[in-house]
Amino acid sequence: MLLKNKMDKRKQLEKIKKEIDKNYNKYLKKLYTEQSKIKDEIENEDCKELIGKTFIYKNNSYSCPEKKSDYWDVYLKVVDAPDGGFMCLTCEKDSYGCIQIQTQKRFGSDSLIGYVPCKEKEFENYYNKLLKEIIFLKGVLYIGGKLNERNN
Repeated sequence: MLLKNKMDKRKQLEKIKKEIDKNYNKYLKKLYTEQSKIKDEIENEDCKELIGKTFIYKNNSYSCPEKKSDYWDVYLKVVDAPDGGFMCLTCEKDSYGCIQIQTQKRFGSDSLIGYVPCKEKEFENYYNKLLKEIIFLKGVLYIGGKLNERNN
């Protein structure tokens, strides 16, 4: 009788433990969900505060740069902040002379690690310089809508 009573108590104890674990996990899940929601709201507000701000990433490079000319700067301007991140315009001219002007969606203000704020005028000057270079190159390569054969 004593052994059966002990076994019953262990089963009862195990049942209580399972109930605690079940409720504990439910409670933790609820807390993590609330925490995530608050973090997302804060991040969305942080991203909205970035609209119109300009940044520069100095000394970008491909792997194993050897000389100063292997480095270049990347400029970035935040133009919008839809939920879950922000849209930005980036522009750069790499060490090979390749010009890139593109829009990007980034997720979270931590995606700006390595970028430092710069004046909007500095961003605009660099952006306009690259646009003028593209327009100049288009004029050199195309004459009257046809590819200039002399430059091939």
